[in-house]
Amino acid sequence: MALRTVETRLVQLTREVDAFIARELAAQMAATAGFDDYHSSDIETAVSEICSNALRYGTRGWAALTLGPGGFEAVITDEGPGFDVPRTVRSGLGVGLEGARRLMDDLTIEALPTGSRVTIKKTRGSADEHRTPSGYWELTVVNRLKKGNSTSGDMWWSREDADTIMLAVLDGLGSGPQAEEASATIVAVFEESAPAAALDKLVHTAHEAARPTRGAVGVVARIDDSSIEYCGVGDANGRIEPGGDTILLGPGIMGVDIGEPQVRRHTWTADSRLAVWTDGLDLPSGAVASIGVGEPAAQSLVALSHEHGTERDDGLLLFARRGGEQR
Repeated sequence: MALRTVETRLVQLTREVDAFIARELAAQMAATAGFDDYHSSDIETAVSEICSNALRYGTRGWAALTLGPGGFEAVITDEGPGFDVPRTVRSGLGVGLEGARRLMDDLTIEALPTGSRVTIKKTRGSADEHRTPSGYWELTVVNRLKKGNSTSGDMWWSREDADTIMLAVLDGLGSGPQAEEASATIVAVFEESAPAAALDKLVHTAHEAARPTRGAVGVVARIDDSSIEYCGVGDANGRIEPGGDTILLGPGIMGVDIGEPQVRRHTWTADSRLAVWTDGLDLPSGAVASIGVGEPAAQSLVALSHEHGTERDDGLLLFARRGGEQR
């Protein structure tokens, strides 16, 4: 069974340095996606130019950098006074917009009531290479970086094996490089584990490995066609839809103290959906129930992360379901 992943990183644009942060993240994502040095350079330069343009002509904005099966996309929205799109394009407002158009495969500009939105895309491979199979696991993730940070202490992990998928969401204490290190240490444990490893034993192993770090909270789950089981500690949040079953985690921090985490199980059906998020997002009750209903899951997740993120920490929202022709 194939795994279809769409990952977005959200960067707040308030200062010129934020454009460089977005550029750095775009370069990392392009390299991860397998773009060569030439096309990676095109992507990072275009992102930098559009973000700088947003700050130059707007007051503040957001950059949503997305890596999906077909390639890379960046949506940069500024919250300035707005402008007339046709006039801007004809007159070549700033060198950045036209330069980015030449570097990318597609660029569109939209005038908003209070600003503008620029979307740039760089495709990867042919359409046939990225054709969605009739059955697959669909995984959508948005990572909202704390303002001014170039790294995130919130991290996700996945592994697909036959008809089973394993997922994890982790939140390193605090933010910045040390929080990232804590989450990465635990991800390494999950990556090296046996596919059928008992989840409570896995959490204990991660706890021991994370002792030299500042620690992290989070959850690891295993899903197949009929059930989901999960285990974790701390203040990560989650729901299984439909029905709104809450993900229940034990107290503690991996790397500090975890007690005896319990493995919990629920029924999983063809219509089941899982959403897990960290405490950098303050989502209202019921907010995740309609993710992916009537619009792409990535669009829903970006909107929720944008509207309900806190300023005190990174925020990550992961959504998983079994895909297919009906999607």
